[in-house]
Amino acid sequence: MAVIERAGTHYQQQLIADPQQIRRVRRIVAALLRYWGWGEVIDPALLCVTELLANVGSHTCSRE
Repeated sequence: MAVIERAGTHYQQQLIADPQQIRRVRRIVAALLRYWGWGEVIDPALLCVTELLANVGSHTCSRE
């Protein structure tokens, strides 16, 4: 489950460990960061999202 919180703003989404979904998740994260005024952290956040989801897919048996 992904949870992003900022000053009372909350976003939560359950993710499935599917490499085909990484692009979609990156777009969601970028859009939310831009909306919340955190544009300066989009690039490093997207790198973290990509690495995290790639590692989940590589190191788990579960797709959830």
